[in-house]
Amino acid sequence: MDRVNRILHNPRYRECVEKNRKYEEERIFCRHDMSHFLDVARLSWIENLEKGLGIEKELIYAAALLHDCGRFRQYEDGTPHELAGAQLAEEILLDCGFEEPEREEILRAISGHREKKLAQEESLRG
Repeated sequence: MDRVNRILHNPRYRECVEKNRKYEEERIFCRHDMSHFLDVARLSWIENLEKGLGIEKELIYAAALLHDCGRFRQYEDGTPHELAGAQLAEEILLDCGFEEPEREEILRAISGHREKKLAQEESLRG
């Protein structure tokens, strides 16, 4: 998981994590920090194994680490964090050695990670 370690040490990624931390210092629940990213990675890996999806562990961890990296942009200018995250992740993934098909798969996961939740919220509203 060398490329995942590269993400963790990437200056742009570290900047995103720090900006998220500053915006969420007073937030009580679900801070978008390393604990959250690793929880998402582990749960996604378990789901992958249970459903027999066959997704590479490194791709799951990369997507999980990056899925909320754009959260600070939502605080700053209202950009939905999944879109901001995909934009920021593209450069980070390239810097960390992910090939184009891998980047596309990870970016699809990042940009779509709220779709199910949003659909559920809409159905609750009626």
